Amino acid sequence: MSIRSKRLLGGAAALAVAAASLTACSSDSGEARGNAIVQAISGDPSTLDPRLSFEKRSAQYVANVYDTLVGFKLTKNDEGLLVADSEAPTGALAETIEVSEDKLTYTFRLHEATFHSGNPVTSADVRWSFERAWKLQEGGWFDLKTIGLSDPSTQITTPDDRTAVMKMTRTTPFTLQMLANPTIAIYDSTLMKENATGDDPWAQDYLADHDAGSGPYKLESFERGVSLTLSRFDQYWGEKPEADKVVMQVVPSASDQVALLKNGDIDIAAELPSASLKELTSADGVTIHASKSNQQVNLMMNNAAGPTADVNVRRAISYAVPYGAIAANVYGGYADGPSGPIPTGMPGFDENAALYKEDIEAAKRALAESDHAGAFSIPLTYDNSVTGYEEIAIAVQQALGKIGITVETKPVTTAQMNEAFFSGKTELFIFSALSWVNNPSYHLDLYWATGSYGNKISYTNTQVDSVKEKAFQQPVGSEPFKAEVAEIQKLMLQDAPAAWLAQVNWTLGTTDRIASYEVRTDQIIRFGTMDLAG
Repeated sequence: MSIRSKRLLGGAAALAVAAASLTACSSDSGEARGNAIVQAISGDPSTLDPRLSFEKRSAQYVANVYDTLVGFKLTKNDEGLLVADSEAPTGALAETIEVSEDKLTYTFRLHEATFHSGNPVTSADVRWSFERAWKLQEGGWFDLKTIGLSDPSTQITTPDDRTAVMKMTRTTPFTLQMLANPTIAIYDSTLMKENATGDDPWAQDYLADHDAGSGPYKLESFERGVSLTLSRFDQYWGEKPEADKVVMQVVPSASDQVALLKNGDIDIAAELPSASLKELTSADGVTIHASKSNQQVNLMMNNAAGPTADVNVRRAISYAVPYGAIAANVYGGYADGPSGPIPTGMPGFDENAALYKEDIEAAKRALAESDHAGAFSIPLTYDNSVTGYEEIAIAVQQALGKIGITVETKPVTTAQMNEAFFSGKTELFIFSALSWVNNPSYHLDLYWATGSYGNKISYTNTQVDSVKEKAFQQPVGSEPFKAEVAEIQKLMLQDAPAAWLAQVNWTLGTTDRIASYEVRTDQIIRFGTMDLAG
């Protein structure tokens, strides 16, 4: 395994580099590539550490290199795609799962498996992995807290090398679904401990350029700004992947990705704008797949600092946003807008909720009622590698200009965006919220509850928190559940902590070499279950 850095290229230079770097494993038809899969990505993964993998490229790497205890039942749909049933969790690294009658004790019997290092997977690795997840308290630690696992060192016992028992302090309707999240990965604790230091007891530095997983693929190389390459792990405990190699090729330009896909030099493009998707619908040998999802693209507003600490400023911005234009022009037919606190299609979504719609006069009235009635400026930060964000930033800039707010657009890299997000100080930014568990309690606990992991805008409403806890205890879909989730949506729309711009589909452009792939709520590509044509 090797790791290097190289400056990102753009335009024709990127296309030339990408095509040249793929020559050894590709041809016009893709036949010379053999069983290798090549995917274009718009930028580097921000991290290779599972507990820090908060954006999709990093999460994709983790999901293919590491294992989780739990997975989902897979069934083929009419298109021949494998659909993961989020209501049917099943064992993954865990061969069997037993749940106590009170739903507080979970017993996991592990498969006989080995890590990429050759070390055996044991129950001690499971306990250490959860201890790391909790102690690190980064990259999604909310998940363990939500399911009642607050002290893994005492709540997880290991009766033998292949059995791990977890005793939770609370019941939830999605405990097993939560344990299927790729951020709750099982690490090779022996390897990690060997590479830990006094200053770095959880081996974060080691994971910056190494893997410690047992998944179907292992890290072969990572040349920053160029590509990340995975190779098949032939000692994998589960079904062996068909592709023996996966190359995640950095191609920043959408037009270059389109050209490479049309020519068969890449097999998958998952970050294309709507214009590119439309162009590819008539391309020979290319298929566009679109799946409904709960992913929301939001304009996040700091609720504690700057002009957006004023609720009337937030309401003004929410009224000024051109939702229809963003859905139509940025996402084409692959998004709906506007959205709201609970995504469409998630249990409890209120069809009668008073979602914000573009209304410049209402925006002006709200701004006049604020403490910032005069003209002011505000920076808008966004990840410049994410498809559509630049167009959204420009649309927001133009719309807010109509009510006297000057927006200074601030494009940054993925790493810089992560830093800005976690700082909790960014005033206005574009953010994609995707709930890997399609449940409103999970969604609220992740993004909107006071002090939650994904709530970096200091939004707080104790009434929302209280009603959320009541809804949490109700059967999903029951009338009390629906009423409480509807009340939450009403309260949050009044608070306007963010403008919910659009709810976007998961879209993939693939060549005919890709016969089938796995569709999950988390929108992460899993190469291990991907079938190749022929």
